Amino acid sequence: AHGHLRNGGTAMSRINPRLLGAALIAIAFLVAPFVLSGQPYLLRIVTMAAIYAIAAYGLNIILGLTGQLSLAHGAFFGVGAYIVGLLTTDYDWSFWGSFLVAIAVTTLLGYASGLIALRTQGAYFAIFTMALGFLIFIIVTRWESVTHAHSGVSGVKLPEAIGPIDFSEPTALYYLVLFFLGGAAYTTHAVLNSSSGRALVAIRTSEDLAKSIGVNVALNKQLAFTASAGTAGLAGG
Repeated sequence: AHGHLRNGGTAMSRINPRLLGAALIAIAFLVAPFVLSGQPYLLRIVTMAAIYAIAAYGLNIILGLTGQLSLAHGAFFGVGAYIVGLLTTDYDWSFWGSFLVAIAVTTLLGYASGLIALRTQGAYFAIFTMALGFLIFIIVTRWESVTHAHSGVSGVKLPEAIGPIDFSEPTALYYLVLFFLGGAAYTTHAVLNSSSGRALVAIRTSEDLAKSIGVNVALNKQLAFTASAGTAGLAGG
C-alpha cells in the first residue's frame, strides 16, 4: 500500500500546475456556449473576454517577455477595429478582406512606430508610446470625414460563412474568436520556448548582458513590438 501511495504521489508531482491550470481554462472556454445556452448576452460577454485575451497575449510579447512597457497597445487594437468597421461599411468590403488589411496595417504601423519608439528606453519609451496612443485617439475622434468621430460606425459586417459554418450564429462566432485565442496562446508559448523567446527574456533581464552574449537587442525589440502591434490589430479586427 505504501508503494502504491508513493507511486501515486510521484505521478501527481509530475503534473505541471501551470499546464493543469491552462487545461482547465481551455475546457471552461470550450464548454461555455453549452453552459450559457439560451443566454446570448452572457455568451457575448465571454466572446468579448476572449477577444481582450488575444490582445493581452500581444501585450505579453512586448511587456511580459521583452520588459518594454508599451502604452500604445490599446491604440493598435482600436486601429484594427476601425479598419474592419470602415472598410465593411463605407467601402462595402468583405469582412475577411478587411480583417487581413487590419492585421497588415497594424503590423506595419507597429514596425514604423518601433523604429522611433525603441530608440528610447524605460520611462521614455512608455511616454513615447503613450503620446502615440493619444495621437491615434485624436485622429480617430477628430477626423470625422473618415472615422465618423463620435458618431461611431454602425452596420459592420459579420464574417462571411465558411462552408456550412454561419458566423451570424453567436456560438459559431464565439468559436471563431476562440480559434484565434488558441492560436495566440500557442504562438506565445512557442516563442517563449524558442531561441527568440530566450533572447527576449535576456533583454528583459539586462540589455547589456544580452548584448554581451551576442543578442541583437535592437532587432529583437523591433520584432517584438511589431508582433505585439499586429496581434492587437488582429484582436481589434
